[in-house]
Amino acid sequence: MSSVLVAGHGVLPSADLYRLDPVVLAASPRVRGRFGQTPDFWKLLVFLQGHRKGETFLVTTSTTQVAAPIIINSGEWVMARGGFHGLDPVLTPDSLARMVSTRQVRYALVGDVAAVSRRMGADAAAQPITDWILAHGKRVDPKEWRASRRGASELYDLRPE
Repeated sequence: MSSVLVAGHGVLPSADLYRLDPVVLAASPRVRGRFGQTPDFWKLLVFLQGHRKGETFLVTTSTTQVAAPIIINSGEWVMARGGFHGLDPVLTPDSLARMVSTRQVRYALVGDVAAVSRRMGADAAAQPITDWILAHGKRVDPKEWRASRRGASELYDLRPE
């Protein structure tokens, strides 16, 4: 019943009696593991929605772990470039370039892979796409979309005008 009664963690879904413990329920969101509910997340979402110019996808992310909370909280289309852990390269640099040129996508997050996925080889699997994003995109100033100074993720505008 814990998976029905208590909001779960977006990265590590589980059914566990521990989650029904009143002490855990009263804990801060950070303790409960409310992935995608940080101030940085909300500022990113506001930035992306405010700068959208008709693209099909609000943003492209490295994994579905990052894409899922954005989709759930915004109802927008988000492209996950590498599946759940970032190990499934569903795009090539050429296919991403075509999507950018046809205005299907404008913004891309890089450096947004979880540590466990990184240890599994997600960074290496994504390297060709990441290299293309870094070469063709323009880094968005973190002050515009990040509420804190923490975080390794970077946002790139793939159609800077």
